[in-house]
Amino acid sequence: MKFKYSKVAMLLALSSTLVACNDTSNNQEIVQQEEGKSSVTGNLKDYYTNAAIAQKSVQLSINGVVVDSTMSNDDGSFELQFLDTLIFDNAILSSDAEGYTEVSKRVASTEIDLENNLYLPPIHAQVVFSASESSELQVDGNTLVKIEADSFVNANGETVTGNITSELFIIDPTNDIDLMPGEMVTASATDPSAEVPIESFGAITATFTDDSGEAVRLADGKTAEVRIPASGSPLPETMPLYYYDNINGIWVEEGVATLTDMDSVYYYVGTVSHFTTWNADRVYETIMIGGCVVDTEGEAISSARISTEGQDYNGRSSAYSDADGYFSIAAKMDSQVFVSANTGQQSRTLTINTEDQNTTIDECLILDNATSKIELKWGLNPDDLDSHFFGPSDENNRFHIAYYNQTVVVNGSNIYLDVDDTDSYGPEIITVPQYSLPGIYKYAIYNFSNETAIKPSETRVELILDEQRTLFVPPAGEAKRWWHVFEVEVFEDGTKTVTTVNEWSNSAPEETDDEEEFESNDENSLQQASTAQLSSISMQSTRSLINTIESKKITTSNIVEQSNTASSLLINKYYAK
Repeated sequence: MKFKYSKVAMLLALSSTLVACNDTSNNQEIVQQEEGKSSVTGNLKDYYTNAAIAQKSVQLSINGVVVDSTMSNDDGSFELQFLDTLIFDNAILSSDAEGYTEVSKRVASTEIDLENNLYLPPIHAQVVFSASESSELQVDGNTLVKIEADSFVNANGETVTGNITSELFIIDPTNDIDLMPGEMVTASATDPSAEVPIESFGAITATFTDDSGEAVRLADGKTAEVRIPASGSPLPETMPLYYYDNINGIWVEEGVATLTDMDSVYYYVGTVSHFTTWNADRVYETIMIGGCVVDTEGEAISSARISTEGQDYNGRSSAYSDADGYFSIAAKMDSQVFVSANTGQQSRTLTINTEDQNTTIDECLILDNATSKIELKWGLNPDDLDSHFFGPSDENNRFHIAYYNQTVVVNGSNIYLDVDDTDSYGPEIITVPQYSLPGIYKYAIYNFSNETAIKPSETRVELILDEQRTLFVPPAGEAKRWWHVFEVEVFEDGTKTVTTVNEWSNSAPEETDDEEEFESNDENSLQQASTAQLSSISMQSTRSLINTIESKKITTSNIVEQSNTASSLLINKYYAK
């Protein structure tokens, strides 16, 4: 995007005022929209808990100029204004509240009227150090920043004395690329007016304030060493360093980082002259994925946001459908990528395997305001977590979505396990176009590989329901094989209530027809097991079966040949690792 410097925008940034009145019903300050101005509204929320973040700053930038800033209300809501006469393609919303890392969101001009929420992740560490001494700033014993004495100055350029408070945050893009501020794009080296996508191998955010809480910066001529925990595979020996520009909403290349082994932990180490979010990135070769977006009646939808996210690379990109519903979006060449659409409404998530040529999706993405999406992400270990979704299939029976039963039809509507991941990180995605029957729907996670316990610090589930986002993280305490996450109750009139369960368990949320016991340690009986027996085994029983197969050195082909589809999926899934 080419940013146009606007004199009108600069004037607005210098002179814009807000008129407020008092609402006696809730004692909240209400901003009155001024004549000749438009508004952007949203909420500041905790990334993990959805809790409102009150009385924290948020700003709006358009065409490279900050046109308005404000503080969130007690309920976390905010409203920012800009002149109706401004012409722009994208606006940038950003916030960096105390105790939270910076976030930023690009909002297209066609999305301005939507509710634009900002979800702020809590920082990983707050470190207080003396400005007059050299310091190493750490998170969990790992140094992220090395600073020389007397390196900081205040807004007036005066050397800071006393203590400085730093807030540190680590972004592991393999685990959750959504923690990155803004879009994953930088200016093209050959055409600065164009943008090209980048992939990340790790990032950190570091901010600094003095004793009075005012922001401080590195003095001119001063530098600091940053150590970015490396993420991804394979790890290049050197990587360009990029910082995030929260006014223009773009990543800017500045410097180089070198892969360094420090006590068997790999970092990208480089030198910086200012602080923000620093990212070890590189530009990648792309192809274009073409497709279309329609509603449930088959009518084209314009201005829908199309998103891609790499399954085997740490990158994402976005584009918008045109007036006829068609889109073309960049993705990494020779990779696996997830593609979806939203306008507040959701589509299914498709998995596309790219090659070295542009490709087209055969069927249109369908947007539906009834569509609900459940997404699971986790860290390197355990290898394999599985999503399980239960609900009413008719008045007397229940369905069970899992990796061995990835699609069910309920009252004429399909429910899909769109993405099943077996080798760390996820995502696993379940799409529910409609909750077409009243009753209780249950979602739970099963630790299939079980080589380590589920790690609450690295695991999260995101539910999008009725265009509202709810995030779930595992509870404290000893992790068990099952994590019961939430329930959705659907009433006769179609209204829904979400109940957080968030409990560890040794058993599934409910019994299913496929849970008959089958265990054997006899090699002959395993090789002669009938299809009927194999089709009725439970996951727990099959785990025992697989362990026995492995210990007896029985080939999987002897079992798979006699099993039905469900059993084959389970055994093949295990041996695919």
